[in-house]
Amino acid sequence: MVDGLTTDIQVVSDARLKSLQNNQIISGYKNLVVVQDPTDPTTVDVTVTFKPMFSLLYISVTFTVTTTL
Repeated sequence: MVDGLTTDIQVVSDARLKSLQNNQIISGYKNLVVVQDPTDPTTVDVTVTFKPMFSLLYISVTFTVTTTL
């Protein structure tokens, strides 16, 4: 099931990043990669490099998506 979702996640992630760029939240992005986690097949790993509009020392972002609460 996750295999079919990776393409959808890639498309949505790319659209969201383009929106952030258009709204001048980030200057740009590259290397968007969406893959199924090799150790947990129910997890998808999303990796991207982006440049914020202002100087930062670091950014840490973690998203968790679940079908149950």
